[in-house]
Amino acid sequence: MAQLESRARARVVAYTSALIVAIASSVYLAVVPFLPAPPIVPILVGVGLGALSLRNRGISIATLYLLVYFSVLWQMIGFGFFQLLSAGVGIAVLLALAVPLLTFMSKRVELSSMALAVLSVSLMLTPAWFVSIPLIAAAAFTVSGFASLEALATTFLFLLTPFLLLENALYFTTTTGATAPIIFGQFSILAQSMRPPLPGLNVLLTGLPANYLSPSALPVSTWLSQSSGVLLIPLVILGVILVASSSIGGVTSSLIERWEKSREIAGKLKQVLAPLVVAVVTPGVFIVLITLLSLPGSGGFQTSLTSDPSHVQAVYMLGSSILLTTSFIGREALLLRLERVQVGTEGLEALIESCLSKMKEVQELLDRVSRRVPSMNLSGERQSLSEYSSYLTDVKRQLNGATGALISQFQLQLESTVLQPLSRMPEVQRQRVAGEIRGLISATATANNHLEEASVPLRYPEISPVSDSSTLEDLMEAYGAATTAIKEVTEDLSTMYAQESASLDVLMGQEEVTPPVSASMLLDSNDFIGAMRLVAEEYWLNFHLRWAEPLDQKKSALLRRMKDLDGAVSEVERARLEGVERTVAAGRPSNSAATLASLRELRELLGAIVTGTATGADRVGQMLESLDLRSAMGLKFETVNRLSEVLELKKKLEDVGVGFDSLTKFLENATGVLKSQAAAWKGDRDNLVVLAQYPLAKKIIKKMLD
Repeated sequence: MAQLESRARARVVAYTSALIVAIASSVYLAVVPFLPAPPIVPILVGVGLGALSLRNRGISIATLYLLVYFSVLWQMIGFGFFQLLSAGVGIAVLLALAVPLLTFMSKRVELSSMALAVLSVSLMLTPAWFVSIPLIAAAAFTVSGFASLEALATTFLFLLTPFLLLENALYFTTTTGATAPIIFGQFSILAQSMRPPLPGLNVLLTGLPANYLSPSALPVSTWLSQSSGVLLIPLVILGVILVASSSIGGVTSSLIERWEKSREIAGKLKQVLAPLVVAVVTPGVFIVLITLLSLPGSGGFQTSLTSDPSHVQAVYMLGSSILLTTSFIGREALLLRLERVQVGTEGLEALIESCLSKMKEVQELLDRVSRRVPSMNLSGERQSLSEYSSYLTDVKRQLNGATGALISQFQLQLESTVLQPLSRMPEVQRQRVAGEIRGLISATATANNHLEEASVPLRYPEISPVSDSSTLEDLMEAYGAATTAIKEVTEDLSTMYAQESASLDVLMGQEEVTPPVSASMLLDSNDFIGAMRLVAEEYWLNFHLRWAEPLDQKKSALLRRMKDLDGAVSEVERARLEGVERTVAAGRPSNSAATLASLRELRELLGAIVTGTATGADRVGQMLESLDLRSAMGLKFETVNRLSEVLELKKKLEDVGVGFDSLTKFLENATGVLKSQAAAWKGDRDNLVVLAQYPLAKKIIKKMLD
């Protein structure tokens, strides 16, 4: 944030400093003749230095300092400066002019403070001399701060020293009865005696002005060489007064700030209260101190403030202090406003970049979640990202020229409607994935209940509960493991259903019906819950509820007919029939394939029974044909007589399927024939025993007869 504020402040300071440099340069060079063709060239130079300040403030201030330095020397030479070098006063002037440069080289202060000091010095040569002290105080407290007051005061005093020396020298050499030196006021005598400027920039070509050397050069230089010491104490007193008044102003400012803090005063009142109070206190203290110390018993010097019985000059000083402070407050307010806009703009740009970065992270997160949790619908989140992008584009378009209020509004809206939802997105996705797993857990339990009700032996595996502390990565891993198992079991259940359904269709003697919806389609579309519901409920549960009762009726009818075969089959065949009966009795829609296999075994058994019966009757007939007909006379063989019925039954069996109805209907007709044939076989068996004894009996009887 500090970097953003310094950039915003630097822009305002750059333009205001350029304006101060331009004004100070133009006024000073116009008041202190040096450059040719005044006021055109001085104004052009001032504007040029102001423009240069925008590019390089240091070079601009250094150039201004050199112009001040050489302009002072130009005026001093016009009053016999070279004669002063031998007396030491000239060297003191040169050193005094060098002090401001050293001050600004050794202290970190605003370079434009030197321009303010130069402007204050130039005002001492004009009727607006009373503005100089308020200008320094106002600038110190509202522009550069109290830390640069020393630099401002030092620069002002040492740049003022050469002009103060010349003013007093002219005053004492031209005024009869002059007793007290002039220490503060308008340097009107010097202003009227200023040496003319350069006739041209090329002095070697144009030469010096004809009246360059002042007529008062000799008396001025003589007075300065002999009597300038009388100004030492007044100069020190002036410096003390300036520092003291400014220090009291600084203390006053600190006290007001503490009072404002204790009363929690903020806003515009806090911004203007302390500077305006200081604007009155500082020049007021200065006026009081310089008036008291100017008395003959103390400082013994003259000021324009004490020589004005109406005290209008003092009022002007106070008024100008208030006006200058107000202008500097306005400058600071403008700076703060632009700074807030700049800081807001930079902050908003940083917020936009943060939103874009967060959007990229969220986009990558959504892509990863979409790949690993494909059943989640992320269209809402992606639509939100698209809306965020459009909104950010719109904010960027309105950013240039936006007011501070609009920027604050954008910031609040971006933070609340974009950045906060984006920051919550990972947690939202974690909760959604956890919700997906909970949905799978619930759907799995429901599906297993349906499968249990439908007597399906295969079940979905149990899914572990979701922990609130689980990370998104752990949840996606758990989701992947769960859906893999669900997919495998769903495919197995679907395949099993197809087999059992096809077997039931055969058992019930109906055409095979293909399910209208395939579970594989739902699995391919990652609708795992829908696939489980389809297989467990739509397939198996409805299959069970639809066919359980009809199947029980069919198998009961068949079992009754199978019981009628008792006495018509052998013990071996009876055992096989009992096995078939047990399988049929346990038959359900879910094990139709096993029931169908048992009915196939039943049909095979019936075929064996009918074939065996027909074969036995046929063998009896063949036996009878091989015996002497006289031996068989009087015996009846029903199996042979009923052979046609058995053969007819065998022929019907060829058309019998493995369905309940077909086998039940066949048994309705076959039971009587098989029972009759079994009963006939008992009588025929006794006859066969008799016939079997006939050859032996014939031999015994013949032997007995013989």
